[in-house]
Amino acid sequence: MNKYNIKSSTDFYGAPKEEFHIELWKRLLNKHSTIKNVSKVFNLSVRQLYKWKEGKNCYPLSALNMLANEVNLTIKSDSLRYIKTSKASGLLRNPRISFQSSNKLIELLAHLLHDGGIDHDFRVHYTTHSKKAAKRFVRLVQYCFGKTKIEFRQETKKITLYFPAIIGKILTNIFHLPKGSKVKNNVHIPNFIFKQKKDDIWLYICAAYFCDGVKDRVSIVSSSNSIKTKPNLLLDLMKLMKIIGIKTIEIKPSEIYEVKSGNKHRRWILNIKDPQDKKSFLFQYHKYLLLL
Repeated sequence: MNKYNIKSSTDFYGAPKEEFHIELWKRLLNKHSTIKNVSKVFNLSVRQLYKWKEGKNCYPLSALNMLANEVNLTIKSDSLRYIKTSKASGLLRNPRISFQSSNKLIELLAHLLHDGGIDHDFRVHYTTHSKKAAKRFVRLVQYCFGKTKIEFRQETKKITLYFPAIIGKILTNIFHLPKGSKVKNNVHIPNFIFKQKKDDIWLYICAAYFCDGVKDRVSIVSSSNSIKTKPNLLLDLMKLMKIIGIKTIEIKPSEIYEVKSGNKHRRWILNIKDPQDKKSFLFQYHKYLLLL
């Protein structure tokens, strides 16, 4: 994955840190003398510029980036107190505004694609039976994106975490992950993961197995919105396994079930067949468990 940043995006708003903000306006006024002149140069409202300067409104990141470029300033993650998507949205504090491949990002995407999702309102959810996995996912989100408010819903045997829409917005912007049902959308594993080193591919596969694995059979289960078509998640997992040298893989149909709409879906099972491949896989998986 090429390095990607959101500072030119119109979807996000940011509150700069005081030191950066003071320096920005010092340079802008040194160069253009008055806010009215700044307004003319950028075709921006004088009233809006005053609100930004006085800290009454957040800047659209695209506008803040444009003003900063004018005076040779660079917006970095540590230039901002927080970012958000709208006036009423949840905040992302100490935010990351640039992203590139890392083992933590790869692990986060595995958990998200196999035990989580993005709601239609862009809120990210993650459901697990493991308190360790829940804590791990929170740490991954904080490392990859920043600190934010998290809602917890505890049920008898599972816990669901909910994150504000800004996380979902970032995920859809960067990785083009669709919002809504993963089964209905038949999601793919992001292409950049196939280009990673073997250790990071193992990390993705082991995290996926933690979420969707049948532990006594070294198998991974996923659903399809077609009773005839294998889900892309399993087809992509098969490709990843072949990259790291596991060749004896099959994807077999499992039970058919009916959803609320009346449509029939099917579960599919990816099996690793060769005993030596299973042994190699379980060795890597037990290493992964030490991270949780």
